[in-house]
Amino acid sequence: MISSAHAKDLVLYNKWQNETVYTLCDELADAERRKDRGMFFRSIHNTLNHIITINEAIIALLQTGKPREINVQDFPLDTFESLRDACTQFDRRLLDLTVEVNDAWFAGILVFESDVLETEFREYIQHFDFS
Repeated sequence: MISSAHAKDLVLYNKWQNETVYTLCDELADAERRKDRGMFFRSIHNTLNHIITINEAIIALLQTGKPREINVQDFPLDTFESLRDACTQFDRRLLDLTVEVNDAWFAGILVFESDVLETEFREYIQHFDFS
């Protein structure tokens, strides 16, 4: 079973990876970040947008038990600065969450209000994007 201490380690690792990615992306000109590179989300900018959108949806699900509707082609953050700020805020919220929960929370059952699907937290949390 995943413990709250292990989750905190994963979140700190994820934060470090995000800082690394954003530092490297900051070295690129905005046009380079937005350039269509033939990737699924076309550009680095859109890919960063997608990661933030999905991370926000996952944390909302973990906190409320309600899945959020997601449009994977929606890229709401227009500037690199807004992407970096959103990522930093998300990392902070995720770290705060690891302080708020305990091992019993991870051993609990996540029940989706929209259907009958149940999954144990310890299995679900392992699918989280800890880049």
